[in-house]
Formats: sequence, C-alpha cells, structure tokens
Amino acid sequence: MTFIRSDRRSRAVIVGMGLGIIGAGAMVPLGPVFADTILGGPAQFGVLMTALGTGAAIGVVSLLLVQSRVRREPVFEWSVIGVGAFLAAGATFSSGGLVALMIAGVGACAGAAYVTGFTVLQEHVSDELRGRTFATLAAVVRLCLLISLTVSPLLADLAGWLAGLVIPGKSVTVGALTYTFPGVRFALWFGGALVIGGGLYARLELLRMGREEASKGHPTRPARPYAAMVPVPRPMTPTRTAGSVASAAASISGTRPATGLLSLVMIQDSSASSRLGELTTTMASAPNGSITLNFCASHSAPET
Repeated sequence: MTFIRSDRRSRAVIVGMGLGIIGAGAMVPLGPVFADTILGGPAQFGVLMTALGTGAAIGVVSLLLVQSRVRREPVFEWSVIGVGAFLAAGATFSSGGLVALMIAGVGACAGAAYVTGFTVLQEHVSDELRGRTFATLAAVVRLCLLISLTVSPLLADLAGWLAGLVIPGKSVTVGALTYTFPGVRFALWFGGALVIGGGLYARLELLRMGREEASKGHPTRPARPYAAMVPVPRPMTPTRTAGSVASAAASISGTRPATGLLSLVMIQDSSASSRLGELTTTMASAPNGSITLNFCASHSAPET
C-alpha cells in the first residue's frame, strides 16, 4: 500500500477504476427498478443488459484495432469519464431506444477503461511490486462493487423521499410533456457524477505525473535494457600522435581448433571529429588445443 500511495500512476488507475465501479455498478440493483418505473416494464431491463454487453464488446474490439496508434493513459482517462457521461445521459432519457443507446456507450467506455487500466499497470509497475499492486486492485474492485450493490438502493430510496418533499408528485408537467423524478433517477445521476469525478481525478494525477517524468523520470518505469550497453565515447587526448596502436591479447580454452580472420570497421567519436578505426581479429589454434585471440585496434589522430 505504501507504493500505491506514493506512485501517481497506480493510484490514479486504481482510484479511477474503483469510483467507476461504484457509480456504474449501481445499474445492477437499480436497472430493473429504472426499467419498470421509467421505461414501462421490467422486460426493458433485458434490452438494457443486451445493449451493455454489445457496447462492451464493440469497445474492446475497437481498442484492439487502434491500440498501436493511441496512448493508453488518455484512453483510460476519457473512457472513465465517458462511462459517467453516458450513465447520466441514460438516466435522463425516458425513451427505451435512447436509454439503450446510452447504456451501449457505457459498455463501450467501460470495456476500454478496463483493458487500458490493466495494461497501464502491467507496463509500468516493476516486477517486484506487480503482484501486490494487482492484488490491491482486485480487492478494491470487489470492495467498490459491494459498496455499490449495498448503498445504491438506499440512496435511491432516500432520493425518492427527498424528491417527494420538494417536488409535488415527483413530476413536472410542461404543456403536454411530463417529466418524472423518481429516486432511481437521482441515484443514477449521482453515480454518473461519481464516475466522472473518478475520471477527472485520474486525468489530473496522470498529467502531474507526466510533468514529473519529463523533468526527472519515474522510479517505476523500467530502464531501457540497452542503455547500459552503449559505451560512452572517450575523446582522444591531444598528446597522441598519428598511427598510435593499442593491442591486447586474450586466450580462451576450447576443444575445437579454429582458424579464421575477421575484419570489422568501427567509428570512434570524439569531441572534435569522428575517427575511423579498424579492428582485426585473428583467431589461430595453438598446439595445446587452446584458441588464442589477438585483438589489434588502430586509429589515427589528426596531424598537428
């Protein structure tokens, strides 16, 4: 937990997913009530669940097609925000077709956020902390889902009671249009706002972390494996004369004699200019069965 509290990326992803599950998870207990109260019958709940699953499949497949051309952090941020926006919009409409379309958007954004959230953690958390990080994420997901299933029905009842005190009959009529305000609608609005807040929090945290990475790097970002293998060229000292030669010899034991000649051309950089050197490796077998490698490197310094 100490690492998660100190690491902005892990904290942003876990908090964003947790708040998203609390808000969007309210559809599970409140969906049948919403379908029965606003859409005209409990049979509409099956339509909403079909739209949710279809949207999730479309979101995941679309992300797989474009994942190589987009950055994962912005996709995660805007996907979480999209879940809240579509959820609030779906709770606002009273037409079954529009609500199903909005719920499909919830599914698409939720699928994209789920995939990119796990991918971001997998790519940027070090091997030593990856297991604990994903264990914490799994615990947070289960806890947030439990909170959503428990609290959202109570919140809907409380919102319905308060709406009855403020709005007579829980409905407003403007001409021939009547708009109802049941408690389930307020609860889903609150859930959508909570998800949007989680997405905005994740976006702010990742933006701040990006600025920190740009200035001093991130401690959990794995270093490039080839960074330590590239030698830093050392400038030639002005005291060297033209035609100076450095040679070394190494003896490697082996069971098979080998004879060959290998010539390589390499470029040696200095602060003044680039110099061309030639590395000649001569491998010859010794009578005692060992292989002797003679390295001879030559380079020329600029004439003074």
